[in-house]
Amino acid sequence: MSIDPMAEGDPDERATLHSTPPPYSEEAARAEAARTEVAVTSVKPADVETDAEEASPNSFIGRVENYFQLRQRRSTWLTELRAGTVTFITMSYILAVNAQIIAETGGPCGEEFDLFNLADDDIGPFLECQEIVRLDLITATATGALIACLCMGLAANMPIGMAPGMGINAYFTYSVVGPWYSPGKVNYNTAMMAVFIEGWIFIILAVTGLRVYIAKLIPAHLKCSITVGIGMFLALIGLQKDEGIGLVVSNGATNVTLGGCGHTVESGLACNDFGLECGCAPGTVLEGATTWLGIIGLLIILISMINKVKGGIMIGILFVSFVSWFRNTQVTYFPDNDAGNARFEYFKKVVAFHRIEKTGGALFRNLDFGHAEIWTALLTMLYVDVLDTTGTLYSMAQFSGLMDKSGNFPRSTAAFCSDALGTVVGSILGTTDITAYIESGSGIQEGGSTGITAIVVGLLFFLSLFFTPILSSIPPWATGPALIIIGAMMMDSVNNINWRDLRQAVPAFLTMIIMPFTYSIAYGIIAGLATHFIILATDKLFDLCCSRIPAFEQFNAKRYTVEEETNVAE
Repeated sequence: MSIDPMAEGDPDERATLHSTPPPYSEEAARAEAARTEVAVTSVKPADVETDAEEASPNSFIGRVENYFQLRQRRSTWLTELRAGTVTFITMSYILAVNAQIIAETGGPCGEEFDLFNLADDDIGPFLECQEIVRLDLITATATGALIACLCMGLAANMPIGMAPGMGINAYFTYSVVGPWYSPGKVNYNTAMMAVFIEGWIFIILAVTGLRVYIAKLIPAHLKCSITVGIGMFLALIGLQKDEGIGLVVSNGATNVTLGGCGHTVESGLACNDFGLECGCAPGTVLEGATTWLGIIGLLIILISMINKVKGGIMIGILFVSFVSWFRNTQVTYFPDNDAGNARFEYFKKVVAFHRIEKTGGALFRNLDFGHAEIWTALLTMLYVDVLDTTGTLYSMAQFSGLMDKSGNFPRSTAAFCSDALGTVVGSILGTTDITAYIESGSGIQEGGSTGITAIVVGLLFFLSLFFTPILSSIPPWATGPALIIIGAMMMDSVNNINWRDLRQAVPAFLTMIIMPFTYSIAYGIIAGLATHFIILATDKLFDLCCSRIPAFEQFNAKRYTVEEETNVAE
């Protein structure tokens, strides 16, 4: 599929950013180079001036910089490289996590074994098949992310990382297909074909402009609240144990409570049979060494950012990772048990490549669309992914300063096509929907503002095909601090909401709190939109009634007078 990001017929591609300078011209470049003293209001003035001296506008590098608007967005090659690396590190956990979750279905191994009546003698061979599927899915995850990131960077020029989405993969595994030990009515192959169909529907929606139209239905104050809600969601992820420092754990009475007992059973972590609910054993709260190491990493990142140290997020992640790679310590990522030994043996390989053996092309075999559940799953994955990706793209565009005054960002059609194309390719390889990642905020905070950041993320996913042992060994308490810091940075958008106007305040508030409380971006957007349109409908109803009943005309005028008074802040 060919995507023309500069198509003249698309109004989104012609959007003028209020936060960027006028388009580049050779005359302006020569005038700028001639100045000996120049005052530039920019976060990175020195870097911009260096780039102007090094790259001629007519050279290949100059044309590339012009295409990516590197100077207009006040960025440099080094900044984009650093931002892409940070984004990749914060989202690299998806390589292992996505593969682990989807492999729970057994994948195409269900073609070889009867999962409904699995004999004892078949369990061993099945588990060997499942391990091959898990390795297949690591390769599929990296490849799908590579293609989507390259599309996002080259066509959309957005600094956003793409990869198979968390949440959708869990829904696919536990609600659509079912884990191998409790299979559902829909097999893996058929469910993956549904993902494939969904990807083509995304492409149609994006190319025809319907997806942009759907996005424009979201009012400006809700777009701001989505950014804040995602920030809170991101911080919650960073505080929990699976992808964070483990400071927040499960509690049967209050759902969540203070933890800090580390990440292993030996350090005091107590989990149920499936490991889905974990709390702290009595007397172990705030005694986990890995939690405290994560807090140290958080302070390193924070102090580095306060003092304008470039690469502060990367410094914190790498420091905590390096300390955690030593064995026989309380903070090691390789404890002395079967799981830790297996991790360490894999880590020692350093370089390893796995060719897809079973999941590739599985969606074209043994299909069964006779169950209504598959169509329900298709519609569910469709609307959830549309809302998730739309919310994330708009929040990241606003966070990076690429949103214009009308609430749009340039090349939005190409951006929406990127995850759709990635989803189609990913489903062929065996993984679920590709979506924009909220962890992209870490790279944006490092200064990433162009598609070069996304390209770097994609290239690092390519390298991960060969260095998976190293990248999959970055512990969650190393990346968690970055997620918490980025969550704090994204709270800034709350200032763009008029809290004195309940028409804005309540829908925005519901959007923010429901995202982290339900662990779903889509549910938060649905809550905010539903409340907004209910308020809008009642306003129209009041207008209609008051205009027809003379006795209520004064009341109607007073109602809108109050609204104007509360909207002074706007």
